[in-house]
Amino acid sequence: MATVILCLDRGRRNGVPFVIDPRDARHFKAPEVVLLSKAKHDQERDRIDLKATLTKMSDAEVQWLRESLALVHPNHQWLALPL
Repeated sequence: MATVILCLDRGRRNGVPFVIDPRDARHFKAPEVVLLSKAKHDQERDRIDLKATLTKMSDAEVQWLRESLALVHPNHQWLALPL
């Protein structure tokens, strides 16, 4: 099982938010971006990831996810959740 590391050092790469792991400078997609891509298929494992990740996201990250879902998937069931 992989370990997910969320860091405060955030940037943008090609217009997409990403996270930098300061230990080895690897770049990761920001969690809100990953969740937006998972929303397309909305499988059980995606809902589990959403629930586990929301508690670790900042208000700004959650707001970005909500606004992006409304734009890309305006009738998505995740929008009914307390994001």
